[in-house]
Amino acid sequence: MTTSQADTKLEELEKRGHARRLGNLENYFALGQRQDLYSNFGMFCELDRACSENELAEALRGMCLEYPLLLHTVLEKKEAQDVNFYQTSEYLSKPWPQHDYIRVLQRVRFADVLLNDQEEYAEIVNAALKEFASNGGQYSSEVFELINKVRIPYCHNSRPNWRIMCFPEEGNAQSREWRKILLLSNHCSSDGMSSANFFHDLQDHLNNLPPSLPQADVIFDYSQDHETLGKLPAPIETQISYVGPKSYFAQLVGNQVLREYFGYKSPTPPIPRVNEPGGNDFYSYFLKITPSEVAAVKKKLKNKLDPSCTLTPFFQACWFAALYKSGIVFSKSFSQQLSNIMVAMNTAQLLPEDKQLKKQYRYGANVGGSHYNYQISSFNVADKPEAFWKLVRYYQDVFVDAKRKKHFLYPLGALMIDSIYKTKNIDLAVTNSILGKSRLGTMLSNVGYFPQKARATVGGFHIQDLIFAQTTGSFRFTFDINLCATDIGGLNITACVAEGALPTREDWKKLCELFKTIILES
Repeated sequence: MTTSQADTKLEELEKRGHARRLGNLENYFALGQRQDLYSNFGMFCELDRACSENELAEALRGMCLEYPLLLHTVLEKKEAQDVNFYQTSEYLSKPWPQHDYIRVLQRVRFADVLLNDQEEYAEIVNAALKEFASNGGQYSSEVFELINKVRIPYCHNSRPNWRIMCFPEEGNAQSREWRKILLLSNHCSSDGMSSANFFHDLQDHLNNLPPSLPQADVIFDYSQDHETLGKLPAPIETQISYVGPKSYFAQLVGNQVLREYFGYKSPTPPIPRVNEPGGNDFYSYFLKITPSEVAAVKKKLKNKLDPSCTLTPFFQACWFAALYKSGIVFSKSFSQQLSNIMVAMNTAQLLPEDKQLKKQYRYGANVGGSHYNYQISSFNVADKPEAFWKLVRYYQDVFVDAKRKKHFLYPLGALMIDSIYKTKNIDLAVTNSILGKSRLGTMLSNVGYFPQKARATVGGFHIQDLIFAQTTGSFRFTFDINLCATDIGGLNITACVAEGALPTREDWKKLCELFKTIILES
């Protein structure tokens, strides 16, 4: 949708709080779509029992009315009648300090969010459902790799920036009752924590349905619902400053220079856009750590270090140890002394302790991440217990210090500096730093641990398992490690590698199994 195609006047929507310009952080993720750098992320949820089509539609309606960001689309510039406008010299040759608008959609039907019934995705959906059934009704790396090909338009005039895909029970392919549901998002005004919140909110709404349900059809109609619809939250950077001091910007540039000259670079081809040949080719592998095994890992952390140590630095140490021990990743040459890792963080946790304010940012691209280089030689700890736990403690100290110094905010904050985004074309700056370059290190996203047993209610719908999966598309990472856990389903790890980084898919499988072994046996 472009600004010239909007039906309700934009000024009126702005006055009601149902339209505004993208924030700087939101613009970064919209850039990922308009420059064709990112496909989608997904959160798979398994409930303990099936919900009907009507129950699901009614629950989604309640969620959309409560959280209007779930109803948004992006209004492209009027010049974007040409679908490639944002990749033309006309757009890229000058700065655009005013970002595009987002607005609440006029009408959303259940069919607009249900991927199963959308014809343009039929080939992918049918292949994924077939693979799901052949795998015993389990969400697997094979299903994920098929679904990752889905591209959700970020500026559709009747569909939001997310979809759900519902998987039927084994032996009942035509059923319209589902307990296994996948949420897909193009990352516009959404993130991993948003996807976890989505299913917790869905669970709550399913457990509080009215006695009489309408047919699954329209879940939102602006003309009828706008008076009860809340306002779109302001961009999160109006609440939390992402912009760091000049001294950090110099450090950021210095670290990038070190990566380019002394960092690990995978032997993959130069990075293309996602839709170009080879642009989204990757291998994935799913790992499961059972609840009892997770409890044992937590106990080890407590005994070896202290109760304040979180799982993320432990997983980082295990991952680096696995990369080193595998013997097939690092060349150990003089020009390859470092490897970088970006560790994602949900920045909504930094908001003041205000219940209503935190609720406003339950959804959104509210992310940041620390981005550091580490010496590859320090990863040689898989068979050295004392050195391994020393490394875990060091990483924990780094994370604590990064949070104290706000280093989780500043890397993305560099794009928000007035002298940059008001005088340079951000799309051009980002694409120039990515396209045609070599892939570097690791992206690690730990969405979190979500206890479910305490939330269970008699006769209600209960979450059993959550699996978060993404690959970084055209961004400059070779490896993606995604984690999410519950106390019922355990810890799910989705690991991805750009194709060509390792000799074969079998090598990737062995590396991932080594990672799991180090997690369980360290």
